[in-house]
Amino acid sequence: LRGEGPWVVRTRSVLDLVGPLRGRQVLDIGCGVWTFAMELAKQGNDCVGLDASPNMLRTASDLARSQRLTRCHFVVGDAALHPLRPATFDVVIASDIVEHLLPEPLARMIGACWEALKPGGVLLVHTFPAKYDYFFASWKWWGFVLPVWWLPTRALLRYVDWLDRRVVPRLRHAHRWVTERREEPLAHCNCLMRASLEEFVQRAGFAIRHSRAET
Repeated sequence: LRGEGPWVVRTRSVLDLVGPLRGRQVLDIGCGVWTFAMELAKQGNDCVGLDASPNMLRTASDLARSQRLTRCHFVVGDAALHPLRPATFDVVIASDIVEHLLPEPLARMIGACWEALKPGGVLLVHTFPAKYDYFFASWKWWGFVLPVWWLPTRALLRYVDWLDRRVVPRLRHAHRWVTERREEPLAHCNCLMRASLEEFVQRAGFAIRHSRAET
């Protein structure tokens, strides 16, 4: 990894949470092109990258071959549906994928991770609740959110969801600047703040070892 671009910083942040590994079995769910699987294979781990896009995995495979990463392999599959061998992996990484899944497939995916991990294995989840990020990325919306920033997480989420469903559509007809809102209904369909994500993970049987929110 070279430079300090956003993807490099993201990758380093997640790998810092994973910690030093060697000789482990690692699954990278929703791996995309430049994968944690490749970085961890460089450390001497046996890694599998799973992604639903054959095109991305072809590129990832080419990159792995160009770096002679023989301990890194890729599988095409849906993270919520792909059957995984039980008790196979020491670590499963699900980075920037849970916000792309509605609650039912998300629950299936986390359940599949539980089955795929060996006893004592670790699931690492990284996400950004991008469904409503336009409320925080533009000064135009700060007046709606800042006065209630002190609310508990669940209450704040319910309030923002109410704004998104009830207030924004009405304002769209009255104010042209509302149309600048970034629409991502399919890409980021699930706004998971820390408390709600922890519920999904615990419901599958996981114990939370470390939980961190960043701004």
